[in-house]
Amino acid sequence: MKKFGFLLLTLSLCLTTPLWASGYSTTALAQAATPSEEEGALYKTIYETQALDQKAPLCQELITKFPQSQYAPYCKKQVDRFELTKLYAKYQEAEKAFFAAGGANDGNLKALISAGDTWIAKSPTDIGATVRIATATGFALVPGISKDYGRAYADAEKALKALEPTAAPTGWKPDLWAKFRTDNASLLLQYQGLVKLRQTPADIDSALSLLTKSSEMKDGLTVKDPNTYLWRAEANSTIYAKLNDEYKALPDDDKRGDKGKEQLAKIYPVGEKIAHDYARVVALTSGKPELKAVNDGAKEDAETYYKILMDGKTTGLDALYARYQGDVSAPNTPIHVEAPATVANGDATKTPVKPTTTTKTVTAPVRKRP
Repeated sequence: MKKFGFLLLTLSLCLTTPLWASGYSTTALAQAATPSEEEGALYKTIYETQALDQKAPLCQELITKFPQSQYAPYCKKQVDRFELTKLYAKYQEAEKAFFAAGGANDGNLKALISAGDTWIAKSPTDIGATVRIATATGFALVPGISKDYGRAYADAEKALKALEPTAAPTGWKPDLWAKFRTDNASLLLQYQGLVKLRQTPADIDSALSLLTKSSEMKDGLTVKDPNTYLWRAEANSTIYAKLNDEYKALPDDDKRGDKGKEQLAKIYPVGEKIAHDYARVVALTSGKPELKAVNDGAKEDAETYYKILMDGKTTGLDALYARYQGDVSAPNTPIHVEAPATVANGDATKTPVKPTTTTKTVTAPVRKRP
């Protein structure tokens, strides 16, 4: 990021600053013991060396040979700053490797976590690195590279906290900060929703809340991500299946009576939510050959739920797809239920078999950085 480039440039400039400009008193130096010829020659070489990777080893040599030297504090700062730049470079290399096309794998993830944790321990205010590590550990859950749900959730929580301020931090342009903030907050909320859905036991209510918050960020990355709606439909399908099982457990007389009607009144609104989200997935994946399998599956599921709600009919389903192709964030509309109480064999509905996992078809998250 530009922010980090600025940081490293600042460090480089500081490392080449003459001793008299680095906060040292020239009077104090004049009063200090006269350095030996070797010490003076070494410091002269240090002073004249501009490249940090060459200056730092010379500084370390001076510290080792002359630990009481008047130049030792100055040299210690140069060595420390050089080590810091190396840590950042290692993190940056690991970050680029993981987020490159095809780079999201277990080895690259571990390298990024190791380098990133080390860098953040030295530079805890680095918002960019904090966010990027969180998006990496969150994304790694999607294709199953990682199943460390606790780490992914904690990383996302820390990053979301860093993204809370609406005012741009020092070193960030306001427009770039606003976009970085919105893009990444939507992703982190989505990944937290996935964590709640996949953890054992699943926390369905939290998953639905987080995925909905993610989808409501209309300028974010996830409002047009099919996974947002696939996972939300999956979460609602869990609720739907439970309610349907409760309905089927009722005696036949109760199914036809008030208890059955009350249970159906709980089931059908959930079915509507599922139908709408699968319709959104259909809209988002239509015309994309690489997502044909996702489109076909979502279309089948949308049709199944829609028929349940419409007493076997699909009238209006194509219009629903078209509506979400125009605006995927459009609110749900009622889906008419013609005869909810007259269900064959006393079942509220046929509960579709839902996949236990849903994965993205992309191999790496989109790189979004100022």
